[in-house]
Amino acid sequence: MPQERQHAPESSPQVSIVIPCHNYARFLPGCLGSIAAQRTDLGRVELILADDASTDGSADLARQLLPGIGLGSWSVLELSRQGRPGPVRNAGLARARGQALLTLDPDDELMPDFLPRCLEALCAGAGAAYPDYMLEQGGARSRVRLRPYHKLLLANQNILPPTALFARSLWDRGARFRSATAYEDWDFWIQLALLGARFAHVAEPLYLYRMHGANYSQQ
Repeated sequence: MPQERQHAPESSPQVSIVIPCHNYARFLPGCLGSIAAQRTDLGRVELILADDASTDGSADLARQLLPGIGLGSWSVLELSRQGRPGPVRNAGLARARGQALLTLDPDDELMPDFLPRCLEALCAGAGAAYPDYMLEQGGARSRVRLRPYHKLLLANQNILPPTALFARSLWDRGARFRSATAYEDWDFWIQLALLGARFAHVAEPLYLYRMHGANYSQQ
């Protein structure tokens, strides 16, 4: 059963972070630790770990770690096996109450300025904010510099990373991760573009993306 802290009904979080997880317990301390290190008021952050029937104790480990972060609220949502990240993200986002939403894979980590810089872009009028990132592969790290947004670029290739902060209003207007595609992230960003979202590129490496043999995209 999901476990969560009680929410104050009169307040809503500034940000909701949804972490879809299937058997990634080994990465959770680093991922959650990177959220704890954000240079923002964590009392205004909600975290929802949506567990896709893990068998490695991911849900229990999350329950042990989350109370020590200082979040405004958190919950662990245990699902029957979905097998794809899209429906797991949707299940978490359906419970989210924040004005800005983020899905973060549990094997990745945020740099301390991720939330402040991306929130700044949303406050300036963007519907979604995406930063450059550091790629970790084979023990080495390198910076990935993404291109500024243009609708024709997005129509031909996925120029956004999976970790981008977006406005809740876009979710409320019907944007959803769909499982009937091999490109769930790309499909979702196109949905946001069709809803009229303005995309802001933050030209700083603000999160760590790990490439390894167990990545869903590699499978």
